[in-house]
This record gives sequence, structure tokens and C-alpha cells, in this order.
Amino acid sequence: MYNEANIIPALPDPLSGPHRQRRFTSRENWLVWRRTIIGASEVALITDLSRYGGQLTAYSRRHESMNDNDHLFWGRHLEAAIGEATAIMLGEGVRYESLELCPNQRTDITWMACSPDGLLHDPRVAAPTHLEIKNTSGRKRSDWPNTNGTIRTVGADCIIPMDPYCQAQWSMMVSGVDRWLVAVLIDGYDHRVYRVMADHDDQLLLYTAARAFWCDHVVPNVVPKPSRADNDPRKQLSALNPDLANEPVNLRELAAIADACLTAQKARKEASAAYDWLSGQLCHALAAHDSTIGEAGERSFTWKANRHGVRTFRIK
Repeated sequence: MYNEANIIPALPDPLSGPHRQRRFTSRENWLVWRRTIIGASEVALITDLSRYGGQLTAYSRRHESMNDNDHLFWGRHLEAAIGEATAIMLGEGVRYESLELCPNQRTDITWMACSPDGLLHDPRVAAPTHLEIKNTSGRKRSDWPNTNGTIRTVGADCIIPMDPYCQAQWSMMVSGVDRWLVAVLIDGYDHRVYRVMADHDDQLLLYTAARAFWCDHVVPNVVPKPSRADNDPRKQLSALNPDLANEPVNLRELAAIADACLTAQKARKEASAAYDWLSGQLCHALAAHDSTIGEAGERSFTWKANRHGVRTFRIK
């Protein structure tokens, strides 16, 4: 394993570490720089705390084309509106400043960086407040606690998704502050704001995992093994290894894993067949009652058409 123990400290000073703000003139230049650091959006993946994947996902994204898509395009362009709405919510005189293409980077540990979405300038407060902005669908409304038009502090009684929480903790370590605001717009109209306070224990966990990921995988260019957090690892590994030889290799030490894989494959087929049969019965009952929504005991299920007219079955 690659080791930079003498170069990278075991734990940086989270609040007094030196950092600087960088300014890029184009998104293309920012994307090139982005591959040379670990940013706030990666740390939940690296620690296997993200719903979107694990270390293999984080590693494969660093090697993917970073071309824009509709989701990213509109997400970026809606950030300003959400930021302005957050400033209005905080009261008269509060001003929102976009920080697009203006990331923060530590100068003592240069692979640590973050890209805040913006700053909130309040004339009643000496220092501006950093802001992370999210835009999500109504299907994820339950992931975000109700704020009743106020700013709620994240804690035991107010838990937000792990991805933005980890982003905030990492960004605080990079930027040398002890609080971060997270604003989310749900379904285009439901605006909620949360305050995340610095947690040294959580920051230690994130930094330790990121440091190991940087030293063991990024610098030596070693692909990490898939974890249970990774989605579709075969697709990611295929993209990372486009040219493989068609020659057999002896992997006797992996016999137990191969046996378990075959057993899981058979179980998946059986489970898939059972799901298709059982969900089919529920859809048949919905059709018989001329409805797309059903309840059975503590379970609820829907069979609604999407924008393309295709019905999708969901149960919870």
C-alpha cells in the first residue's frame, strides 16, 4: 500500500488550518482541477455512508467523463434562486453571494478542498455564513425534517441525509469555520434550511477515511474493492478496465466467494420471480378496483404512470 504518513498528518487542525479561495475562469478548468483533490461531495461515498455508492463509486467517478447533463445544468442554474430565497428568509439586509467556480483549498493538505455554493452576508453578523444548496424531488421529502419556516439545527431530533451532512462537515474542515447552512428546495416549492455545527468526531472519521483513500487508491491509481454500498460495481469495473485478456486465471483463494455468488444468483432469480408474481397480484387488485393506490394493513402501494405513460409499481 502507498503510504504518505510522513507527508500527510494523521489529523489536521479543523478550525485553524490554512486555506485559500481559488477562482477559475471556466467550468472546464475547474473540472480539471477537481480531479486533483478530494471534494466535499466525495466524502460520504469514501466512508460508505452515501446512498449513492461507496469507494469504488468515488474512484470510478474520478475517471469518468465530466460532461454536463440536464440534471447538473438545471441544478447549477437553480442554485442562485434558492440562495436568494434563503437570504430573504433570514431577514432584511441579508445578501446572497454565489461562489460558483470559487472553491476553498487547504494549503497545508492540498488534496483537501470544497466548493461552497454560496455565502450569506448578514449586516448583523461579523462573518458571512457558508451555504450548501440542494434541489430534490417530492419523493425525497421524508428525508428532510420539517422546519416550519425556521432554521433547524441538525442533531438527534433533526437528521438530514448523510451526503449533505458529510459535505458540510468536510467543508468546515477545509474552510476553518464551525457551522454551515444547508438549504434544500423540495418539489419546486418546499424550501427548508438547516444549520450543521462542526462535530470533531465525525470530522475525524471523514478525514481518516479520505486520507486512506487518497494514499491507497488515488495516488497509486489502485482500484478499490467493491463494498455493499456500491451500486452496480460490475458496470463501474468494466468502465475502468476496458481491455482485459480472454485468458483463464487461477483464483483458488476466491472459491468461497464464487460459491456464495452462485448461491446469491439463484436466490435473486427466485426472489425476482416471487416479486413479479406478488406485485402482479396487487396490480391486478388495483385494476379491479379502478385505482392506482392501495393499502393493505400497514403496507401502502402505488401503480402510477410516469411522464412517459409507463406504470411503475412501488410498495412501502
